[in-house]
Amino acid sequence: MKILTSLSGDEQAQFKSAMQRIGLAKGIEAIGAGKTQAELIAELNAMLDGKTAAEIIAMSNKVEVLALFE
Repeated sequence: MKILTSLSGDEQAQFKSAMQRIGLAKGIEAIGAGKTQAELIAELNAMLDGKTAAEIIAMSNKVEVLALFE
């Protein structure tokens, strides 16, 4: 939340989209691996801890969630 409030309007939209994209990709991965919600949240927290908004946005650009639905 601290990161989100520090960003401009456009950056906030990019950050929200990045978080959704990463969350969706990790969620799909977790379901496939039979992980619990708690395990998924722990993995997401570990993966994103200490990252800047720019790093998270860049990370999300490497995720290919939409290819799963084509």
